[in-house]
Amino acid sequence: MAYQNSRLRLAPIFAALIVGTAGGYAVTASAQDAVSSFQTGGSPGQGTEYSASVKLATTDIAEAYAALRRNLERNGWKISHAEPASYALLAQNGQVTASGKTGSLGASLAPVAGGLNLALMYSNPPGVNSPAAAVRAEFNKIGVALQGELSGKPAPTAVASRPAPAVASSAPDRKLCLAGACLGMTPAEVATLNLQPAGMMQFRLGGKNDSGYGLDRAGKRISFSDMGDFDSKSMKQFAVTVDTICRFNFASAKMKASDGQPIHLVFRPVIRSGKGVVVLTSIDRKLPPNTSETELKRFADAAKEQFGDAFSAQSHAIVTRPTAEMHYDVGSGRSLKLSLPIENVHARLMEQAGCSDKPSLD
Repeated sequence: MAYQNSRLRLAPIFAALIVGTAGGYAVTASAQDAVSSFQTGGSPGQGTEYSASVKLATTDIAEAYAALRRNLERNGWKISHAEPASYALLAQNGQVTASGKTGSLGASLAPVAGGLNLALMYSNPPGVNSPAAAVRAEFNKIGVALQGELSGKPAPTAVASRPAPAVASSAPDRKLCLAGACLGMTPAEVATLNLQPAGMMQFRLGGKNDSGYGLDRAGKRISFSDMGDFDSKSMKQFAVTVDTICRFNFASAKMKASDGQPIHLVFRPVIRSGKGVVVLTSIDRKLPPNTSETELKRFADAAKEQFGDAFSAQSHAIVTRPTAEMHYDVGSGRSLKLSLPIENVHARLMEQAGCSDKPSLD
């Protein structure tokens, strides 16, 4: 997971991971292995990246997200950016290398068959090296702690009985828009907007170690990041190259509002007309940190006038319909967030022709 200019400081448990390019690290194997799909990419000279998945045996994504935040904060992390509607976050603290360089850690949750998937991504800036075994061991600590806390937690009845959100099969709701960005937009549409340059965790297309993949217009499998930052160039390249989504977690991009405040965009997979595609599912418009209560009320009144029944003055942990909510986070301040519901389409994505390998008796 990544956000524009997200140069995060590492929490204490990651302090030992950051070493010079000639450094080393001794790792003791864990008695419990929660990590799967561990992959590395990049190089010390250009920046290294590590990603992994952890399977959680619960379908209560709101509780899992809360537990993820509790566990990180309990171990010294400061949550610097949280996306409750997207079940994603970034965390930081004051640990840096002697040269002042930092790494970044992102985490997100998404529904999968039989539970939830916790996606972790750790990235180093150029010139900093973290031994893969050390990163994997720390990913495992996070995963084991969550698995232990969430063990045996069932899905809430209200969530289990909720009808599937319309976003999976309907056209975009063009009424929920900000600065030209509308919920439900495709990458081809978003590529025409003025996106900010991506940082060191730029979304990649065609990487050898990437766990996300789909099909091009000829039906050939093509790999890409399953999370990262889009800019206009990479968004356009993705739009003209990828025709069908098979495996995709989420990606993000940034714009600027008229007052210079950031607008954060989040993209997730949905099913439209029987095909897996990526659409814009969240638009988070930050407000100036010195906004007075009078100006805040005026802004909220204008949002209510524009978005009507979709507007809420309070945020909700689970979004069940297209919404525009006033949101407050201790780490990132106030914002107006437009969101579409998140539906578990991962199993349906893999059922598409060409997305999964055919089994053989021999």
